[in-house]
Amino acid sequence: MNRRLAPLVEAASVLLSLAVIAGYARLFDSGSWVRPMVIMALASHGISIAARRLRLGLFLSTLLSFAGLIFTGTLVFYRGSSTFGIPNGATRAALRADLDTGWESFQNVTAPTEATTGLIIAAALGVWLTAYLIDWAAFRLHSSIEALIPPLAVFILQTVLGAEVHQVSSAVFFAAAALLFFLAHRTDRFELDGNWLGDNARPGGWALLRTGGALTAVVVLAAALFGPQVPGADADALVDIDPGGGGGGTRIAINPLVEIQSQLVDLPDTIAFTGTSDVADYWKLASLDNFNGSEWTLGSNFDEAGTELPSGEPGGLPTDEVIQTVAVDNLGGDWLPAAYQPRSFQSNTIDAEWDPTTGSLLIKNGTELERGDFYTVVSELPNRTAAQVEDAVERPIPPDILETNTALPDGFSNVVRDEARRIVEAANAQGQYEQALALQNHLRSDVFTYDIDVVKGHSNDRIEDFLLDSRTGYCEQFAGSFAAMARTLRIPTRVAVGFTPGEQIPGTLQYVVRGRHAHAWPEVWFADVGWVRFEPTPNRGAPRDSAITQQEPQPPETITPNSAPETIPTPETQPVQPRPSLVPDQPDDAQPVGGVAEDQGFSFGPWLGRFAFLVLLLGTVAGAAWMLRTAKARKRQRFRGRPDATRDSVKYAWADALEHAHRMGITQQSAETPHELANRSGNALGEHSEPFRELAGLRTAAHYSPTDPSVEAAERAAIIADGIRETTISRMTNLERVRYELDPRPLLVRDAPDTQPPADRQAVTVD
Repeated sequence: MNRRLAPLVEAASVLLSLAVIAGYARLFDSGSWVRPMVIMALASHGISIAARRLRLGLFLSTLLSFAGLIFTGTLVFYRGSSTFGIPNGATRAALRADLDTGWESFQNVTAPTEATTGLIIAAALGVWLTAYLIDWAAFRLHSSIEALIPPLAVFILQTVLGAEVHQVSSAVFFAAAALLFFLAHRTDRFELDGNWLGDNARPGGWALLRTGGALTAVVVLAAALFGPQVPGADADALVDIDPGGGGGGTRIAINPLVEIQSQLVDLPDTIAFTGTSDVADYWKLASLDNFNGSEWTLGSNFDEAGTELPSGEPGGLPTDEVIQTVAVDNLGGDWLPAAYQPRSFQSNTIDAEWDPTTGSLLIKNGTELERGDFYTVVSELPNRTAAQVEDAVERPIPPDILETNTALPDGFSNVVRDEARRIVEAANAQGQYEQALALQNHLRSDVFTYDIDVVKGHSNDRIEDFLLDSRTGYCEQFAGSFAAMARTLRIPTRVAVGFTPGEQIPGTLQYVVRGRHAHAWPEVWFADVGWVRFEPTPNRGAPRDSAITQQEPQPPETITPNSAPETIPTPETQPVQPRPSLVPDQPDDAQPVGGVAEDQGFSFGPWLGRFAFLVLLLGTVAGAAWMLRTAKARKRQRFRGRPDATRDSVKYAWADALEHAHRMGITQQSAETPHELANRSGNALGEHSEPFRELAGLRTAAHYSPTDPSVEAAERAAIIADGIRETTISRMTNLERVRYELDPRPLLVRDAPDTQPPADRQAVTVD
């Protein structure tokens, strides 16, 4: 690297990393992520620059970068739990918890989202690796194109997952940084080897930089100013790579379970909605019936909601009709609260969809909830007794209910299974109802503590920790753990999410529901009875099901009229009028995608995250293989064809052939000469056995002869090494070939050991 321009190229590479960081403004909704990412990028570049200045090899440089990653990351994210910047057991536990939480968020939330510690750490790891690869490709491979591949891959990922904000600014910044880096790097290489994309003219490097910089500024400025004005720039994409990007036929419905902790902690007093209700009951948003081992999701088909909603409950039970009105205040997401089970929906501000299986309402695809939206829902609340539930134990459960709501992922925790059996055996619980009660009562016992300041999640480790170690959590942990344990006992169970009744204005049927009223509870299916709420969360009680759960219902909080909102809409103040649909009618066979999945029961949000992760992983592997192959090829060509380096060329050809011969079981023993090794190998190399012996002679001559080998001898040595390498590769299995492409050890082979011949070197004759 030209020392005169090296600092400029290094500065351009740092600017390129900062452009990558700027792209995360499309993914995160606050600026808390900027500082840690910038620190990580600067540290990664600084360590790579220092390693090069100290002339450390690739292996030592990589180790130093890895150590720097651990130390810097610990200081940035976990200084309080480390020992002078060295991670300890508490640091590792906190990191694991944050990464698990970040992965769960990644699968469910849409951009822009809250910059949680886990998501920031994952992004910062990517920034560190990107900075390392930029420096490696630019200064060790001396390749501008390879250096641009890692940041471009991250930029594409940000484009796919990012929100429709900062699009022009992030693209302009990245394009400018990439062009400036390419210009600086190519100018530096031009001054070293006199080659600028095949042009033999040699104006000064600084003149090239001035001209190229001006052209770069003009191109980027023109793209920023005139690009958005091009006809069709605002039109829909020919191929939409962003499934959450806007209305029409796609959606991402946020899993309401993900939002509970933030509502309880961050927005406890914020009014979600107000309404009226004939009875104090839970306001349900959704029932989540799919459990993949780390999260609960909804897997159902939705129909248009109207004045008549079909029931998914067994018939024959007496019911009470309940009329509720809801006026949206700060309620976010796609879900509409209502008592279970809704039978009629009307609104002049909302188009809704409906799932009869889970009794869930949500806004129609392409629409958004807004403050002031208002609707009326009529629900039927079944009247059930404990005797009816006990009798239901003797009747068969429908196969579809049993299959869907007892399913557990492969590899689900045996520890949790054993704990569920232990609990029901300790209570001598015999049937489905008694076992559900035993699980509920165990979780409500003094052994467990309610606390919202815990790590959320439902993975094996989370459930095991909650049940056996920490025994501390909030409704999400209590409901999720109950449901998972019940399923191990073949009890059909799902997790419901919504709100407790909220605050009631005394003497009225009016309620104010705030963030702190967010709640989750399990529902258990009983034959001919339907879904019955249980309440494992301490100090909570399911209204209307207290006789079954044997727990007192939680009464609504009270609020004085003076502290209530000025007006709470009622059916009289907000009459329902039919209105045209806000979105075009969808074909009958159209399937909504997103958090609401089709009949296979997956949510598009998690699958988008997994697909993006898989693409990124495969792209990283393919890119690494390609860059390693390029680096190996460059290393092989380093001395080839150079009349002043024939000795080095022969020596490297021997080292390369020896490395590949080793893969076929031919290993040089201690103190064994090249001739002895070649003779001992016999015909193990097949058609290359005799050339291998010839190469051994060339290597011996190159090492001991006082004169340099001829150009022809050096080329012959390279041809022999090429043949041995190709034969070795051809004998590999597909898996061995992949491992070979990703193996960096050939880059560590010494290029030219013993470059100067020994002082007492004498001429030798090669037989």
